Amino acid sequence: MPDCSVSRLLAALLLAAAASPARADSIRCAGGIVSTGDSKLDLLAKCGRPSLAEDGAAEKGTFAVRGGVGRRVVTPVDVWTYDLGRNRFVQLVRIVKGKVASIERGSYGYADEQRWRERPRRSTCDPAALAEGKLKLEILARCGEPAVVDEWQEETAAVRQMEGETVYADVVARTIALWTYDFGPNQLVRFVRIEDGKVSRVETGGYGYGE
Repeated sequence: MPDCSVSRLLAALLLAAAASPARADSIRCAGGIVSTGDSKLDLLAKCGRPSLAEDGAAEKGTFAVRGGVGRRVVTPVDVWTYDLGRNRFVQLVRIVKGKVASIERGSYGYADEQRWRERPRRSTCDPAALAEGKLKLEILARCGEPAVVDEWQEETAAVRQMEGETVYADVVARTIALWTYDFGPNQLVRFVRIEDGKVSRVETGGYGYGE
């Protein structure tokens, strides 16, 4: 007969493992699989709105010094919790600068079933309108609101040496925005970076989802 104490220990370990968060690389949702590194748009399209959305602690990078000027990024962190049903583990997703940074698995969920997902907003303008140098106002007028908006701060500071220590003075922050436009399943997604009221960069992603 098996040792009862060993059986109890194994049972306790299994319960503890189920109760404590564990790292995961991906989530399987009704619309497909989302992995770390995927965009917030991918997450919304495949898994829908989260059961709970919270603001995590902002991430502050270290100052990179060049030419007597220090620069760093201060990034808000979104924490989205997905309850996928009583037979699935709850998933905690951390989103940084519009991308899935990490996924943690919690205990079993509480919902009767996974909620139906929502399609992202589809843009109907010509993707060529999203070009570098365009004014933010012009983008809104021609293409409307983006499907996803992410923002963070970039700080600059004067670097000084005082009593043998490096001091960052006169810190100035500006907001950087990343607008995601979804043109539907037959067009590539556009990620539009906006600085000081203008488009500074446009990058393409995979095919979209919007209807």
